[in-house]
Amino acid sequence: MTDSRGRMGTRAEVLFGANAMISIAEAAERSQAHGGLRGGWESDANGRFARVEGAGVPEVGMYFPSEGTEPDDSMCDILRSAIGEGVLVVIDPYAGELAVYIVDGDGCRTASALVSE
Repeated sequence: MTDSRGRMGTRAEVLFGANAMISIAEAAERSQAHGGLRGGWESDANGRFARVEGAGVPEVGMYFPSEGTEPDDSMCDILRSAIGEGVLVVIDPYAGELAVYIVDGDGCRTASALVSE
């Protein structure tokens, strides 16, 4: 998924692989409940980043269907309880929008992301 330039020449904190977004969006629409993000953590010259492969067991983060794309404290708490820290994707399935965040010891912040479809 990555090349010799790491994150495809970017400094993105999250790299979504081929069909990952489709998998996540379909899972959120189908269940209307939160779920996990499959993938792994990698490093390159620019540091550590998450590689997301799709929906599934929470290996690198979690997704949450929501009205709007702002995370709330309960989403962050559920993610922390499940895996400690990771990627949080908040999806508004009706608006067809999503936002990507990093949840860590410092809180929840907007993440830079790259989609490789």
